[in-house]
Amino acid sequence: MGFPEIGQITDLKAAFLGSLGRVSDSEALVAGLAIGERDLLSEAAQAQMREISLTHLVAVSGANLAIIMGAIWFLLASLGATRLLRFFVAGISMLCYVLLVGPEPSVLRAGAMALIVLISMALGRGSNPIHALAFAITLLLVVDPSLARNLGFALSALATCGLLLGANAIADKLAWIPRPLALGIGAGVAAQAFTLPVVLMLQPGFPIFAVLANLLVEPVVAPVTVLGIVAVLLIPISVELSNLATFLATFGTQWILWISNLLSSQPTTRFHLVGGVIGGLLVWTLVISLALTVVSRGKLKGLAVIGLTASIGFLVLLSVADLLRYSATMQDWELMACDVGQGDALLIRSQNSTALIDVGREPALIAQCLRDAGVKKIDLLLLTHFDADHVGGVMGLGEISISTALVSGFADDRPLVSIVHGFLENHGVRVLEGIRGMEIVLGECKLVIIGPDNPAIAETSNDASLVSFLDCPRYQVLNLADSSEHSQHQLLSTIRALVDGRKLRVAKVAHHGSKDQLETTYQTFKPNIALYLVGKNTYGHPNREILNLTRNLGATNLRTDTQGAISLQLSSVLKIMTAGKLSI
Repeated sequence: MGFPEIGQITDLKAAFLGSLGRVSDSEALVAGLAIGERDLLSEAAQAQMREISLTHLVAVSGANLAIIMGAIWFLLASLGATRLLRFFVAGISMLCYVLLVGPEPSVLRAGAMALIVLISMALGRGSNPIHALAFAITLLLVVDPSLARNLGFALSALATCGLLLGANAIADKLAWIPRPLALGIGAGVAAQAFTLPVVLMLQPGFPIFAVLANLLVEPVVAPVTVLGIVAVLLIPISVELSNLATFLATFGTQWILWISNLLSSQPTTRFHLVGGVIGGLLVWTLVISLALTVVSRGKLKGLAVIGLTASIGFLVLLSVADLLRYSATMQDWELMACDVGQGDALLIRSQNSTALIDVGREPALIAQCLRDAGVKKIDLLLLTHFDADHVGGVMGLGEISISTALVSGFADDRPLVSIVHGFLENHGVRVLEGIRGMEIVLGECKLVIIGPDNPAIAETSNDASLVSFLDCPRYQVLNLADSSEHSQHQLLSTIRALVDGRKLRVAKVAHHGSKDQLETTYQTFKPNIALYLVGKNTYGHPNREILNLTRNLGATNLRTDTQGAISLQLSSVLKIMTAGKLSI
């Protein structure tokens, strides 16, 4: 009997996935643990697992290879197979498994490392795991230098390094608890610590329940993985037997999903860690100090302990300071520029009335801003136009009571239009079409729609966006939405008539600070503060010329892409607070 060809292995995987049909999350997770298949798992389940750092379960790694090869090794040993035969079959099985799951970076790292260990053992020579890891990483980087930029590869290498250096050492310090539990805690802590610098690049904040979650699910990971592989191998023999193996494995995956749901639904699942250069240096200092604490002795170990203690202390101190600043920013405001990425969301509060102009693109981001800002009721929701970065997050208002909504009358047939109108209708919101000259009283302020002349006949959605002017006793706010140079030209006479030089003036710069601006608009309004509601983008927003323009006019430029949420107190002494780029 010959070895299976690559095409046969691919067909085997496809047949297994096809046999599952429409699957539940518990069945999908069996495929995830066994062969790294992520696409079948629902977005909700993935989000829950990501929140408590369990996504590594569906990224095939050294743990999966160890489980499969260990099972094969002990099965052959129980059958009396020779040492050489066990090495040979384990090696071939490893190769077939790598081909089955695909050449993901973590799989390549695990496969290369396992192959090195197998060869060393087959030759009758011991293999230091750290040496094997170093040799595997070097070999793979020589073959494919692009792996040096792959975060998955980095996570796999760092996690393995942490397990090899720290798991036993940490477990030794926990001698007062049962060894298996101590090893589980040691492995979890070491892996989390060593991967922390990369994890923070992907999802800011330290996962509070990561170690606990991994401890709770660890007992079922190996049985599920083995049963999943058995289910794959049974496909050519009997689909019914394959489905039975999958069904048995779901008892384990249901436990994993229950733990994910339970822990991810807690009020706080992540502790913020200070970001930027300082935060990065402190995190790397923590990781290096932890490694040196484990492997070194004498004076070097003493220095490592000092470095570890200092880095943890400074991280906690600066992170708590960040949290306090964030909390103060989100509570003390009359005007709030929400940080919703590349999109607009501007909150206005006057006395007991609240208005929200646009909602950004992502429901979760606007929901987070409203929750942290203490907003439960919106008297006026102004949706300037139906571009996704202005209305895509409307579902994030599901828990908010909304009285009235103003929308653009532009003849727009994009799907978002019906989605937004459907949401507003389902929530019993009174919807009005914004027209030039419309006035709305908001507390002690008055909001006026000053453009465009006729949204229905505008040439573009941006030119049809509703431009508003907020006039309060001590300040004025000009929200230019996404108006272009052409449409801004039509607003000049109105702005000139409304502007009051005795009041503090805030301009929400048009279209995230794009180049398509009319300088005279800002020269006429003469803002004291220029708000740039912007996120990471490939459009060059905000444009350097408009930044220089507002700065030269004497305005303080404030940007959500670099400063996070921005709150302004304007009625008495001007107070500007920025939340920072905080993810909690």
